[in-house]
Amino acid sequence: MNEGLFSGKAEIYAKFRPSYPTAIVDWLYDMTHAERVADIGAGTGIFTKCLTEKPWKVTAVEPNEDMLCELRKTENCEIIKAGAENTGLESGTIGLVTVAQAFHWFDVLLFKEECRRILIPKGIVCLLWNTVDESRDIVKKQNELNLKYCGCCDGHTKGYTPQQSDDKIQLFFEHFEKRQFPNNLAFGLEEYIGNRLSRSYAPKKNDRGYEAYVKALTDFWNENSINGKIVIPNNVNCYTGTV
Repeated sequence: MNEGLFSGKAEIYAKFRPSYPTAIVDWLYDMTHAERVADIGAGTGIFTKCLTEKPWKVTAVEPNEDMLCELRKTENCEIIKAGAENTGLESGTIGLVTVAQAFHWFDVLLFKEECRRILIPKGIVCLLWNTVDESRDIVKKQNELNLKYCGCCDGHTKGYTPQQSDDKIQLFFEHFEKRQFPNNLAFGLEEYIGNRLSRSYAPKKNDRGYEAYVKALTDFWNENSINGKIVIPNNVNCYTGTV
């Protein structure tokens, strides 16, 4: 796992990354009725907080100390500092493993073995991503901006491509189903800039190109916002199954 990738970005990540529809947690709860859930690669706890709305025992696993500072603010969950491939959880104790916006950074085969170790018989894994609609013009323009100023864009983040993610998903699961939940994202100017700067590929405040990137984002928001909001078409893609 790329443990240091988001160091220095935890505060902005927690503040500006989007959450997930409550329908996802309702669906997972009704499907599994799990007693214990492990949220792996939990980051700042955005999806962990969603999980704590249900009466299961939630454990969040995260290796990055910067992210853990935010994650520890999450109530009603156990927190473990560990990597995805070696969680430290007891064998055969977890009914549901969730991974929100992080699986693409894992060693897929090692993580698969770890899930097999910690899951109860017939335990379920759910991998999920907030995923912008690449077919929409505003997303295409946003990608062009990110490529110009950052060298990459959503879906082509340093270290993985959409095809690589699809291949890893196929390799990871024995059986799975894909389900999509609408989750369009509406941002004011500060929210939009913060969301873009929270990306792994985005420059940090003292990096070369930071000011130019912020100006470009501001111009983009001004050109595309309506009534004080820019709307980015987005869905949450969930891959759920057994390993």
